[in-house]
Amino acid sequence: MSSRAKRLTHLASLPSMSRALLKKILHFDETLTVIFKQSHVQLSETYGLSTKKARHLYEHLRRVSTDFWSEYYKKKQIVPVTIFDKGYPNLLKEIYDPPFVLFCRGRMNTLYSEKRLAIVGTRKPSTTGLKSLELLIPPLLQDGWVIVSGFAAGVDIHAHQLTVKNGGQTIAVLAHGHDNLYPAAHRPFAEHEMVSQLMISEYPPYVKPRPWQFPERNRIISGLCAGTVVIEAKEKSGSLITADQALEQGRDVFAVPGAITNQKAAGTNQLIQQGAKLIQRADDIIEELCGFQQSCDSDKFF
Repeated sequence: MSSRAKRLTHLASLPSMSRALLKKILHFDETLTVIFKQSHVQLSETYGLSTKKARHLYEHLRRVSTDFWSEYYKKKQIVPVTIFDKGYPNLLKEIYDPPFVLFCRGRMNTLYSEKRLAIVGTRKPSTTGLKSLELLIPPLLQDGWVIVSGFAAGVDIHAHQLTVKNGGQTIAVLAHGHDNLYPAAHRPFAEHEMVSQLMISEYPPYVKPRPWQFPERNRIISGLCAGTVVIEAKEKSGSLITADQALEQGRDVFAVPGAITNQKAAGTNQLIQQGAKLIQRADDIIEELCGFQQSCDSDKFF
């Protein structure tokens, strides 16, 4: 990791840092050297911070060193991948507001795979929805796709579990830090099964789950992937937010149709009305994404 990447990791790890503030800092000084020399008054004037916030940032910047964070993540077996690094996924780099640092734990090779597909859906799937997952995932894995989801209850966790069961690779995108897994019921799966997979977050390990972090996380799920598959979703749901993010990012959206009497299929049917591709089998996805290639490139910056 370069010195600049270490400084970026240092800044992203601070309790007083936000993505918006970090973006301001980067635009003011891409080398990320000036901020470590500024007084709290200069921090306030340069980045438009209140006196209180500027003092907190000043204190946090000097409380520990950049080397401290390197040791901190090493002990936690977390690998920070910054937007400056060669291993940062190009697809994610292309979105409007990519995370500046991905805090990764697990099998890093999974992040470098060229073929990633998001699968999302309701937290309370029907029997039909679960059978759809069982039908779709094995052929997708055989075709080399890495399954990406949000580690939430319902479709997300079933997608991760089915992938592991069928010998595939999966990425869980967390809406909080690694030390605060949510929901707690999924912790045993994370500790025993996901150790050979990959869990990532844009938040440092100590960050607890907060409501607004979940929709923010959805842009990463879709942004990592060539396409997003929605299994079941009500008319207003987080899964539709992910689908909307995918469309804004110029990615393909696929939806499994459902009966008009099934409220859990209302959102997916609506997506199909709006132009999402109706899928009945894995080949519908594979054929649409045939020839997709994506690799990591260190030369492209946000």
